[in-house]
Amino acid sequence: TKGLKTAEKAKSHIGIARSNSNIGLVYESKFEYENAIKYYKTALISENELNNVRPVAILFNSIARCQTELLKYQDAINNNTKALKISYKLKDKYLISYCLGELGKLYSLIGNQDSTQNYYQKKYSFVKNLEDKHYLCSYYMDMYILEKNQKNISSALAYSLKLIDCEKDVEDSINLSETYWDTGELFLLKKSYMKAISYFDSSLFIAKKINDLNFQKNAYESLSLCYSKINDIHRAFDYHVLFKTISDSIIKEINLKQISKNQRSYSAEIKEIELNSGFKTEKKQIELENSENSRRQNIVIYSIILILFFISGFSIFIFKSLQKNKKQNKLITEQKHELEHQKQEITDSINYSKRIQTAILPDLNDIKQSLTDFFILYQPKDIVSGDFYYFNKVNNDVFMAAADCTGHGVPGAFMSLVGSKELKIANAMTNSPAQILKHLNNGVKDTLRQNHIDGTKDGMDIALVRINGTTVRYSAANRPLWILKKDTHVVEEIKATKTAIAGFTEDDFEFEEHEINLAKGDTIYLFSDGYADQFGGDKQKKMTTKRFREFVLSIKDKSMHEQQLELQSFFNSWQGNTEQVDDLLVIGIRI
Repeated sequence: TKGLKTAEKAKSHIGIARSNSNIGLVYESKFEYENAIKYYKTALISENELNNVRPVAILFNSIARCQTELLKYQDAINNNTKALKISYKLKDKYLISYCLGELGKLYSLIGNQDSTQNYYQKKYSFVKNLEDKHYLCSYYMDMYILEKNQKNISSALAYSLKLIDCEKDVEDSINLSETYWDTGELFLLKKSYMKAISYFDSSLFIAKKINDLNFQKNAYESLSLCYSKINDIHRAFDYHVLFKTISDSIIKEINLKQISKNQRSYSAEIKEIELNSGFKTEKKQIELENSENSRRQNIVIYSIILILFFISGFSIFIFKSLQKNKKQNKLITEQKHELEHQKQEITDSINYSKRIQTAILPDLNDIKQSLTDFFILYQPKDIVSGDFYYFNKVNNDVFMAAADCTGHGVPGAFMSLVGSKELKIANAMTNSPAQILKHLNNGVKDTLRQNHIDGTKDGMDIALVRINGTTVRYSAANRPLWILKKDTHVVEEIKATKTAIAGFTEDDFEFEEHEINLAKGDTIYLFSDGYADQFGGDKQKKMTTKRFREFVLSIKDKSMHEQQLELQSFFNSWQGNTEQVDDLLVIGIRI
């Protein structure tokens, strides 16, 4: 304000403009947005008169920022759009990227996701080539928040990982600690607890390095939760105690700062009295000194009383906390035993279910009597599986199928039992793969009452082949057939009918059927999507069908048994420490 008055006296238009802008900035930092807008608008008028184009754009941004806080989103959009137009005229890439990011946030707040994506994409086209990587960090942060708010956890995770790399480049320790914590939270939502622990540990390491108690508190709390999820009760308790301790430290620090502030305020008052007093006589000087000594004694006495009171209160609080922690420890131990007992009962039940499911699956010895060279790679995600394989021999025809039911674990296993039973019934009615799938579709729909109001919409994808010598007939619902001829270096794909068995598929739906003439030594592959959909590798990405196909091609000359071992090894290597995302089924048959 003194600066503004001085500028007005000197009739300095630039000084008036910048002083008004600075006062607006102070009001904004005090959360007094209406006052801030008033001064920003006054500065805007001055900068316009001076034809200072870039400050005008920045002031439009500042006004828009305050309007956003006041929930005046359309006004904020209008002012940011004005700033953007000026930025384009100036060809200022930094200012352009900032305006684009702000507009993206605003359109996200009003629910216009198309415009949000559009502005963020435009922002990326500018920031990806800027020397200052802080703007790229800003883009990754915007996209992380957008995807997280839309509950696209995998996409949010991808952007948070990119943000970590970017913040490492710019050595932004404060934001890096927070981003590590955010990434841990995403892994926690995905129930990848060991990954979450790793990122929470990284957040904690940096928080300790920069002595940020709030980030330390958050990390301790999250680590306690993660270890409780994996039933490591002792570590969960230890981190909970650390969380409570540091929370108490934060409260204590706030209290001490308030006491210090009060003492400084009192000292300032004493000094002001000394400076403003006009005591000249020796008597008055003595009185002042006596008064000062008396006050100092009172300060000491009151300070001692306050400290003793604080120590007493804090001691009582610590005692009660220890008592409470003992009770919590006892309760946690009891709950741990109860959870372990319940978990064991559930695991025993699921393991018994696995015995039932295994008994229903075809016996490998029966398959070996009809197929001389084949493999079946079968690996459930959760003990029991929603994938199943089917085998049957009728005269000289060998039937083989790979099926992928809705879900995995126990729900998927129930569906696999239904599918296996209905597939046997359908195969008994006809030897045409297409007609078998037609009967299977109707059979599953009838069993699950899908034509009733209370019926489910579950179903399955399946690839079915009938092999007779070197002739293969194939029909499928959403699952392709791969053919690898012995003298070629290309995987030929026969595409499936693009609809699932049951669920929303119409009654009596007709599936396509293909006849393929092969030669001895050619190989066919049937599979679910579990192999190609697995996340892993150096960058925690999906394997993809392309990478799966390339690996199959690379091992084409090996025996089927060797191929099974190679596929298993490659899958394990790709997966690493990442959780298996789906049931796994791959069948290879050499003609």
